Amino acid sequence: MSALLAALPWLTSAIQIAGGAYLIYIGVTLLRASLSRETCSVGEHEPIIRGLERPAASFQRGLFVGLGNPKMAAFFLGLFAPPWRGTCQWPPVWPFCSARS
Repeated sequence: MSALLAALPWLTSAIQIAGGAYLIYIGVTLLRASLSRETCSVGEHEPIIRGLERPAASFQRGLFVGLGNPKMAAFFLGLFAPPWRGTCQWPPVWPFCSARS
């Protein structure tokens, strides 16, 4: 795959543009769905009215999903680990540590 992308540099840009367009499409679709007050039936149970959940409950559910996802831990470890390089003590001084030694 890397040989193909190295041979065709425009393909990298095309893939990035297509990925960005897809993310925009997903975002717009989710926004439209969250703003609608349609009902959806779940099996034989009562219909559920979407869009009536409290914002705090939505935040709490999203927080627990994010904290329960091991990929989030790997992301934040990868994000904050490079500046440390073992030269600083955790936690009081890490924001002031330089990436250069």
